[in-house]
Amino acid sequence: MTPTLNNWIRKTTASAAPNAPATDARIKQLEREIRELKRANEVLKVASTFSAQVIRSA
Repeated sequence: MTPTLNNWIRKTTASAAPNAPATDARIKQLEREIRELKRANEVLKVASTFSAQVIRSA
């Protein structure tokens, strides 16, 4: 490998390591948000079905 490529690999590897814990924390945060959004979506589906039934029976 060329010295330039080796330097690039070293810099990339060194700069990625400190960000790893923050990345893990961000992934956990996003997973939590996904769970919350899925729960909210289920509530909205049930509410929508209920509303449709009420409108049909009126």
